[in-house]
Formats: sequence, C-alpha cells, structure tokens
Amino acid sequence: MNQRGQNMATNYDIYQDNIHRTVHSDQMDGKNTREVVIESSYDITPKDLWADLSIADRIEKWFAPVTGELQLHGKYQIQGNAQGTITTCDPFKLIELTWDMFGDQSWLKISLTKEQQHRTRLILSHRMFHSPHYESYGSGATGVGWEMAFLGLHLHIAHPEQAKLDEEEFAYSDEGRRFIRQSSEGWKLASIAGGEYPREATQAAQNTTAFYTGESQSA
Repeated sequence: MNQRGQNMATNYDIYQDNIHRTVHSDQMDGKNTREVVIESSYDITPKDLWADLSIADRIEKWFAPVTGELQLHGKYQIQGNAQGTITTCDPFKLIELTWDMFGDQSWLKISLTKEQQHRTRLILSHRMFHSPHYESYGSGATGVGWEMAFLGLHLHIAHPEQAKLDEEEFAYSDEGRRFIRQSSEGWKLASIAGGEYPREATQAAQNTTAFYTGESQSA
C-alpha cells in the first residue's frame, strides 16, 4: 500500500468511528417519507467548513464540480449528479435546498454547530418520498453515498495538499469495500432502530453493498 493508501486507511477508520446515523419516517403531502440523517464532527471552524460547502472551487476539491448561483434562491447543478434550488442560506449555520435527480425531487438540509474552538459538527438530513427504489435499497442507498462524499471532505480537511478521493477507485479497493460494508451495516441498524422490519432492512443493506462494491450478495 502506498503512502496515500496508508493515510486513507487511517483516516477513513477515524472518520467512520465518528459517524452517527438515524432514519425517521414521516409524511408530507399525504405521502410517506424517509429522512436519512448523518452527523459527524470535523477539525475545522464553522467559517472554513461553510466555505468548503458553499464555494464552487472548494466544493470541487472534495466532491464534484458545481455550477450555478450558490446563494439564496439560486439554482445549482452538480456535474454528473443532482440539481436544484437553494431555499435557505444562513451563513456558517444552515443550508437547505431541493435535490432533483432522475426526475425525483428530495430535500436536503445541512446544519453546522461549533463544538470547540476548531471543531464543528455537521448534520445532514436528506428527506425523500418512500418509493420502490427505497424498498429495494433502503436508507443505505442515500446514506452510504453521503458517507463516501463526506469521507472525501474529511480527507481534504486532514490532507488538503492531496488529490481528491476517487470514489470509484476507492469503492473497488479492499479498504473501500470494507468501508462500504461497515457503512451499509450501520444504515441497516439505523433503519431497524427507526422502525423498519429487520428482514427488509437486511435485504436492502445487502442490495446496497452489492451495488456500491460490484460484488454479488453472496460474496
């Protein structure tokens, strides 16, 4: 394993140990919804973390290229990913936006809270309508994806001089597969704690793990 791989292996374990996952069920407009919530802390001030989340040049360093007006009521487009509208913007504290992808709309909320002098807690809430896709893949489809993205953020904060995490390459590495399995298992447990049936949550976690790693469910 090269130095980059050694740093990654150390950092993703530290990052994953710091994750708190919850899943909530509710209703909106008479339809059932699921809310996937990720909480994690970062060794960075709220001001600097806000910049990493709201300035296009900085977002690209850990996530993906983004275009548009990154301000209140502005519309954005993430390359190869979602687009939508920024509905709330409270600097250094809160961002809310619509998340439109593959013809479906969901809702994203990111809040920042100062924990210590140079440490900030980030809480991401992604709310969506219940759907056949959710029945197949559960909370992990969204949760694992965001954990992969925020692992990139964690690595960028810890080692800003290094290249951005290649999520596809990482997902097919031994370290990446272990990360995904642990994340998927965590979302299974969060789903069960949130009231979902264990059998369905377990099958959904297996489907999610297989999707992200490219492995068969029996692997």
